[in-house]
Amino acid sequence: AMKNETKLHNKIIAWLEKHGFVAVKMPGTVFMRGLPDILAIRNGRVWFFEVKTSKGKLSLLQKVWLEKLAKFGARCSVVRSVEEVIEIVASFADEHASFETHPIRGME
Repeated sequence: AMKNETKLHNKIIAWLEKHGFVAVKMPGTVFMRGLPDILAIRNGRVWFFEVKTSKGKLSLLQKVWLEKLAKFGARCSVVRSVEEVIEIVASFADEHASFETHPIRGME
């Protein structure tokens, strides 16, 4: 099952990057357990995607993280296909609103 999930991660990241996002696969370390699989940013907005195969179920920790991240204003979704990602991204009408960039602090 992991192999199919990885393939799907890669497809989703490729689609996101083609559509103006910076997207990264989150590291699956023990400290990061439960965090969503993919972090994506576009127009100053933060998105998280938890990727599941058709039969995959969320763990309690994954649910807790998604709820916590959503509370902080991130757009969080559980997705099972690239098509679902496309639908979810399209459902946000404010995507082309302007945003502010900020200087990097403390970098010499």
